[in-house]
Amino acid sequence: MIRFSRVAPRVAAIVAIAGFCRLANGQTYLTPNTIDVAGPITTSLGDTVFINHGLQGVGRVSASAKDAFGETLGSISSMAITGWSRRGNVYSGVLNTLPDRGYNDPLSEFFSDYAARIQSFDFTFTPYTGSSPLAGTTIEEKRAAQNQISLNYTGGIKFKDSQARATTGLNPATAADVTTLYGTTLPFVASQSVGGTPFEINKISVDAEGLVLLPDGSGWVSDEYGPNIYRFDAAKNITGVLGLPESLRPHKPAGTLNFDSVAAPTYGRRNNQGMEGISLSPDGTRLFAMVQSATVQDSVAN
Repeated sequence: MIRFSRVAPRVAAIVAIAGFCRLANGQTYLTPNTIDVAGPITTSLGDTVFINHGLQGVGRVSASAKDAFGETLGSISSMAITGWSRRGNVYSGVLNTLPDRGYNDPLSEFFSDYAARIQSFDFTFTPYTGSSPLAGTTIEEKRAAQNQISLNYTGGIKFKDSQARATTGLNPATAADVTTLYGTTLPFVASQSVGGTPFEINKISVDAEGLVLLPDGSGWVSDEYGPNIYRFDAAKNITGVLGLPESLRPHKPAGTLNFDSVAAPTYGRRNNQGMEGISLSPDGTRLFAMVQSATVQDSVAN
C-alpha cells in the first residue's frame, strides 16, 4: 500500500540533513515525534516552511502481483519519483520503487536468490482534501474508496555488476562468502545447497534498502549486508562502491570480514541492521546515509 501526504518532494533529503545536524550536536531524542491534533501542521527548517496536511491518498499493489521477470513484485524499501508534474489538483509521474531482498525468513535462515532491482509505475495522484471520512460502511467499500493513487506497473530492471551478473538476496553466511570487486571485499555467494544438492550462484549479495535516483537514470543504492553504497549508471550497471569506514563493516572474529546477517558480528554493523537509507542533499553535492542501529562496539545490546 502506498500513502502520500502533501509535503515537498525533497523533504526526505532535508529531514536527513536535519537529523545528522542534531546527532552532530550531541542531542538525544527518546520520545516519538507524533501529531495528535487535527488540521494542518506547519513547521520550519531554516527559511523553508512545510505544511503537513495529513494523509491525502492511498493506493495499493497486490502482494501476489508478479513483475516483468515473472517473480514477486516485491515490497517497497525505498522509492523515488521522476517526471513529477501537476495539472490542477492532479499529480502524475513515475514511481520508481526498490524492493527488499526478496522473500526471506531470517529466523529459519531462509533467503531467496532474488536480484536487487527497480520497479516502475506510472501514477496519478488526486489528493483527498475533504474533512469528512471517505464513503463506505464495510471494509470492502472503504477500501474501494481509498483510490486516490492510481498505479500502473510498467516494468523493472535488475542491477548488474561489472561482469554483467545480477545480484542475489542470499545470505553470505560465512567468512568464506566474499569476493574482490571494485577494489574491495564484498559479500558474495558462490553456491547454495538445496536438499543437499549445491547450485551455482556466483553473485554479490545485496540487501537493497535505500535509493537515490538522479535525472539521468543513474544513482546510488544502499545495502545492509556490507553495509555498502553502490554507484550505478543509467542502465543500472553497478560501477563502483563507496569506501566506508572499516569500523562499520562486520568482522567475526576480529580482523576477519563476515557479512552474515543472522548471527551478530564481533564488531561493525549489527546483524541485519546495516545501511538502511540514503538521501541526497537538495543541491546534489552531499550524500547522507543512515545505519539502522549503532555498531556492536558502540552499544551494549542487540
